[in-house]
Amino acid sequence: MTRSPLFLSTAGAALLLGLLPRTIPAQECAVPATIAADRPGNITLPLVLSAGHVQVEVGGSRTTVGEVHATTVGSSLVRVGLSCAVELRIATGGWASLSGTGTTSSSVADFWVGTKVRLRRGSGATPHLALMTGSLVPSRTVVSHQRFEPELDLIAMWDLPRGQGLVAFTGLARRWDAGRFVGERMSAASWTFPVGPLASFAEYSEFARPGAVSRFVATGLQFFPRATVQLDASVIIPVPRAGSDASFGLGFSRRTQIGTRPHAP
Repeated sequence: MTRSPLFLSTAGAALLLGLLPRTIPAQECAVPATIAADRPGNITLPLVLSAGHVQVEVGGSRTTVGEVHATTVGSSLVRVGLSCAVELRIATGGWASLSGTGTTSSSVADFWVGTKVRLRRGSGATPHLALMTGSLVPSRTVVSHQRFEPELDLIAMWDLPRGQGLVAFTGLARRWDAGRFVGERMSAASWTFPVGPLASFAEYSEFARPGAVSRFVATGLQFFPRATVQLDASVIIPVPRAGSDASFGLGFSRRTQIGTRPHAP
C-alpha cells in the first residue's frame, strides 16, 4: 500500500519521539554555556541541540508587499535533541493575517518537519558542519504552499576571536510555484558578534528560482537574560525593494533539560 508524504513525515517524527526516552539516558553530550537559537534571520546555525534537551523558539513579524499587509504571530520551531549529533525539528509558520485592498484573511500557516545532523565539530580554522533535511507540510489554508516541499541544506560555521562567528549556508529545495514544481537554490552568509551584554548579526541571503532571484539583507540584536533564554529583535530588508517593505520581527527562545544524564562512574 502506498503511503502519503504526510503519513511518512508524521510516522517518522513519532518514531523518533518514541525512541527519545531511551536515547537520552545513554548520551553524554556537551551543552553550550549559552543558548544557541536558530533565529532571528534566514540562516540556521550548524549547532545541534544536545540529547536530553528541548528548545522552543517563538516569534512574530510584520511586513508589507504592495498594498497587502502581512502579520504573523506564533511562528514556532521546536527542537528536540535525540543524540549528541542529531536533533528533530518541528516548525510552524504560526497564525498569518493578510489585509489590504479592502479584504482581510487569516489562517494557520504551513508546518515543517525535519532533522539536523552534525557532520563535524569545529575547532580553530576547522568549521562546524551540519546537514539539515526536511519538508514543508501544507496546511491547505489560504496562506499554504499547497504541496510538500522537500529540501536539503549544508551549513558551516567558523569560530572567530572574541566570540564572533561566520556562518555559510547553502541548500536546494523543491517548491510549488504557479501550479508546478520548480527548483530553488538557497545561499546565505552571516557574521555574528557580541556587543557588550548583547549579540548582533549582519546577514545576506539569496533564493534563486528559474527566472527569479530574491535577495535580502538582515540585522538584529539578541539579549540573553539567562543562559537558557534569548530575546531578539530583527529587520529583514529585500534588495532591491521591488514593492516589498522591510519585515520586522520579535522573538523568544528557551532551552529546557528534559532528561537526566548518567553520572560518570
